[in-house]
Amino acid sequence: VNLFACPSASAQPRESREFAIHYRLDKIDIDSTYLDNAATIDTIRFFLNRSEHIDSITIYAWASPEGGFQHNKWLSEKRAAAAKELLLSLVTDSTKLNEGKIKLNPLSENWPGLTELVKKNYHRQDRDKLLTILETGVGINEETLKWRIKQLDNGYTWDYLKRHYMTHLR
Repeated sequence: VNLFACPSASAQPRESREFAIHYRLDKIDIDSTYLDNAATIDTIRFFLNRSEHIDSITIYAWASPEGGFQHNKWLSEKRAAAAKELLLSLVTDSTKLNEGKIKLNPLSENWPGLTELVKKNYHRQDRDKLLTILETGVGINEETLKWRIKQLDNGYTWDYLKRHYMTHLR
């Protein structure tokens, strides 16, 4: 889940911040012990409570492409709702932040995030083929996209992506 917050104060220019909270595989609850969630939640709490005024917050939520699309869509919706509840629980002054200022934007599967991670960190022999699949796969059925990746290197590429990248996409 990425939280995009737009706090503002009348005397200061508008500032926006982005935070990422990660989820365990197939889970919708926020686990503060997972990856760097504890530090992120502390930073969000500090940011929310120190801001003079908050215009809006948009929550973008994804699932990693590991599961089926319909299930991942459900996961992203539930994760967005969980992030909203977290935000509301962190702010001490409900006049700064209420439900009306939080927009949920569940986006199902995090293909853009996977593409970025591959561009930055993936250096195996099939990198160009994988990037071609990811970059030309926009707009095609997600299951077809997964199938194409699973065909690379007898499935090793998909397994490698699951082990090394999917954790950061949810």
